[in-house]
Amino acid sequence: MNHFFQTVCLLLAACSLVFASENGGYYECDVGLLASDNQCIMALTGAQPDDWVTPAIPHDINHDVGADFYRGVQSYTGDMLSVSPKPWVNGDTLVATAEDNAITGNGWSYALLFELIAPLRDYVMFDPSALDDATWATWTRALTDCNAKTEDYVMRLLASRSGGTPFSTDQVYGFITQPGYTDIHHYILQYLEEGAMDLVCLSTDLVMEHCDAIREAAGAIIDQTLGTDRCNCWFDAYAAIYGACPVVDMEYTTCSGTVAPTVCTGVVAVDTSGLVSADTTSLLTDDATDEGTDDETEVGEPPAKPDPTSASGR
Repeated sequence: MNHFFQTVCLLLAACSLVFASENGGYYECDVGLLASDNQCIMALTGAQPDDWVTPAIPHDINHDVGADFYRGVQSYTGDMLSVSPKPWVNGDTLVATAEDNAITGNGWSYALLFELIAPLRDYVMFDPSALDDATWATWTRALTDCNAKTEDYVMRLLASRSGGTPFSTDQVYGFITQPGYTDIHHYILQYLEEGAMDLVCLSTDLVMEHCDAIREAAGAIIDQTLGTDRCNCWFDAYAAIYGACPVVDMEYTTCSGTVAPTVCTGVVAVDTSGLVSADTTSLLTDDATDEGTDDETEVGEPPAKPDPTSASGR
């Protein structure tokens, strides 16, 4: 990379101010590895909460840790996480629960989505060189099929809280494969956190304005009396990764703005009413907890995407 292009990339990155998720201030690209290998491997900045697990580590989940309805997302604090728009953080992981502590309803859907997104976070944050085209497509398929992160972001001077800098899956892949010796951690953290939130909106009863917009784009029917559609657009992606369709206990439907499953077409909600369930289905309804993008934030162009047809693009 010539000196001029490298300088431009750094200036543009500096112009792209922090998106409002607090995680953006807790992580950074490892300076040494970025300079030597042109790869963004996440490290902690030192500004993270005092009780966080250190150093920065992958979620490193084990899908086989527990049976269906007996796996849940555990915070680094040791508490089980309930459905929330808040991003997953360092030390959060998938754990087995006791026989008298089943995870059902929205909490179970949340756990299934963690199984989809946590490994993607691990790749992007800690092992980006392992993301060839096929691996990237596999782990981002749930987002693509659910019509999330499919449109390229076009540069604009101001970003609103509702819009932010919503870089697409293709754009983020460009950042990951060729960061241009630039700290791109804000771009990829925002992609991961917004993508996970979008799937949570389409798969649970989470109440917030962001979910209303995502459901509308997906063609989910929102009815105050009959309830809101949950979209099954991620079922085939789950099956492609784990070898079996997800087992669910809530009704899902094919939302008109998403890709219909072709493999997991016969998934029927199972009855878990006889299980002793944990209290993991509480929903946040205060949209102020939505950690989106700051109002009136200047946004710069990201590093140019590599040519996927070029052998030097990776």
